[in-house]
Amino acid sequence: MLDRVDSSHVKIDSPHLESDSWDPISELESLLHDSYKLSPMCTDSTTVSVLQASNVAAIFENLETLLETPLEILSSDDEVKQKFHQILEQLGQFANQIPIRLHHVICKLRTFIEGVDVKFASAQNTIQDYDQLLQSRSLISKKLESSKARESQIISEISRGKIQFEKINSEIVELEQKLSGLVELRAKVKKEVEHFEVINSNLKTEVAQHWLPECKTVLINLRDSETSYKVALSNKKKIEDEWVDLKKAFSANKI
Repeated sequence: MLDRVDSSHVKIDSPHLESDSWDPISELESLLHDSYKLSPMCTDSTTVSVLQASNVAAIFENLETLLETPLEILSSDDEVKQKFHQILEQLGQFANQIPIRLHHVICKLRTFIEGVDVKFASAQNTIQDYDQLLQSRSLISKKLESSKARESQIISEISRGKIQFEKINSEIVELEQKLSGLVELRAKVKKEVEHFEVINSNLKTEVAQHWLPECKTVLINLRDSETSYKVALSNKKKIEDEWVDLKKAFSANKI
């Protein structure tokens, strides 16, 4: 069987076999392509050799077809991986017909197929995560540009607001100064009003206490003296007339 071949006697022709970046599928594909140019190894029976060579060539052809399978399918399709294992098992039956330099490659291919689902999925997830991070970064960059543009508008609004604030503040200072003068004037006017209210109150008190009783007395006396007043007016008129007549008589009789 192929998996029992002692790999310590196999010569590694490619310097990339031990490298992490080595692609066993590409190298195997190249080796298989070259292997078709080789003559089949001789055996004890010519008929058997031709038959075995024909079978190996068919297996190589099937394997080469499978090697065209994309890694996305190979890592996720168990049926495809099963086909790989079946072909590798078939090659194991013809280990003595396979070039020695292919033994190690096929062993590594078997290992590669067994672990490709985990390795490729991990790499694919890492790439997808990184792509998502790139998309997130791109989205953040767009948001940043939008934010910077918005910030510029906001700064302009802030500048206009500060200018308006200073203008209003200046007007407030002027109004406060004017208000301070008005407050002082109000206090002065209030004091004067209170002073005149006191005077008015004193006046009312004086009127109530003195003038009103006196007025009542005067009105009563006027009412009581009205008849005498009329008689006095009549007498005064008579006296004045008599005085005029006397002056006329004197003037007329002095000649």
